[in-house]
Amino acid sequence: MTRDPEPSARLRGRAVILLEDPERVLSELLEHMTEHAEVTLTESGAFLDSPFGSVSVSRFADRVFVEAAAESPEILALIQAFVAEHVHEFAGEDVEIEWSGEAAAEAPPAGFRLASVLRAFDVTPRMRRVVFACDDPTLYAEGAGHHIRLFPAPEETPPLNRVYTIREADAAAGTVSVDFALHEGGASPGADFARKARPGERVGLMGPGGGGGPPRAKKLLLLGDEAALPAIARILAEAPPDAEIEARLEVADAREEQHLPSAARARVVWLHRGEALPGRSGLLEAALEAHLEGGAHEGLFIWAACERAVAGRLRKRLASEPGMKRRAHVYAYWESRR
Repeated sequence: MTRDPEPSARLRGRAVILLEDPERVLSELLEHMTEHAEVTLTESGAFLDSPFGSVSVSRFADRVFVEAAAESPEILALIQAFVAEHVHEFAGEDVEIEWSGEAAAEAPPAGFRLASVLRAFDVTPRMRRVVFACDDPTLYAEGAGHHIRLFPAPEETPPLNRVYTIREADAAAGTVSVDFALHEGGASPGADFARKARPGERVGLMGPGGGGGPPRAKKLLLLGDEAALPAIARILAEAPPDAEIEARLEVADAREEQHLPSAARARVVWLHRGEALPGRSGLLEAALEAHLEGGAHEGLFIWAACERAVAGRLRKRLASEPGMKRRAHVYAYWESRR
């Protein structure tokens, strides 16, 4: 049964998205969206309703039709960015999403501000940090959402944009830092931007958003690869002293290890994949299995972010463990093309 309760006066934006595996993507996307909106399944898709606006999703063969509605162009722009962020999370960064409709983006959306590259440098051989100078970096400081949407070329229409984790916000220096994993092989918009970033280059930032990491828990297990390292570093840095955290991080070798300070009772274990390809080592799956087999899951919450296929295997394993599916967040941060 479909429903469409929005007032006709609402502004609407529409997009047609071509997906390789629409059934899987929609299933995972809608399951995740229950954390953010009221989700009502329909014959062809779903209707998502929230205090900010609504989204209607319909699937026809390999195409997904999306219509977003809100009462102002600013909120509509945020909803469209939110939808795009999550489609890229579950379907991959290469999926193209172009919006059309009544809300032409003549004015910058809410939360959008200009910044410029101050400096860029390698933290490790496969991690590059870009420091941006911007107005009011306190917006991105501790307690705010962990993510920003980066527009490397804000003057382009439509701009190429991606979501990244805020590594650090320094109010005194007026800067925001973002770490970019330099993936091996294949095109990566973020890595390409980070390699080429030069002082003075203009960018656009929108956010923060995406929440402040995992919920409070007595015990926390963090699993991730290089792409998740900035988010895990931020989670560790903001954790309270009474938190008990174990982080298991897959990296190429010892050269990729970083100092990750935390006030919590934290234990960081580095997993070196050596000659194995990123996303193919099996290290994170083994780490999760070992932790689950060890028992003592009371109060445990698991937060993981990694390559898409690995994330799928982690979700499947957690779903097989009684009670763990609701006490875990697993995110696909990137997708291997090998």
